[in-house]
Amino acid sequence: MGLVTTTRRYMFQSTHKLGSLQEGKHGHHFYLEVMFQGAPVALADQCYKEKIESQVHGKDLSKVADPPTGEMLAQWIHKQLLLSPLGKHLLGVAVQETPKNRYISSMTEARFV
Repeated sequence: MGLVTTTRRYMFQSTHKLGSLQEGKHGHHFYLEVMFQGAPVALADQCYKEKIESQVHGKDLSKVADPPTGEMLAQWIHKQLLLSPLGKHLLGVAVQETPKNRYISSMTEARFV
């Protein structure tokens, strides 16, 4: 029997500006799913708070992702978590930007449902 896979879901608020100069900055409630195996939930929570939340919650995403799209944000978050103590347990990252848009990092090793 293999190890159980855990997915933690986090929420943060951020702003970004995309496209033409006519489009203004706008914000979203983003939902982040972090899938991992063989690590305590407390470690995932700590790594999220220190590596991700501190950089994006209430902030402009252009500071971390260029361009600040959902796709680039998922990649950036995945890379940050790989560099954290959770890294060796990390299986995947997904970011939901709107009810219709969800982005899964290309480095994800597992299937999200």
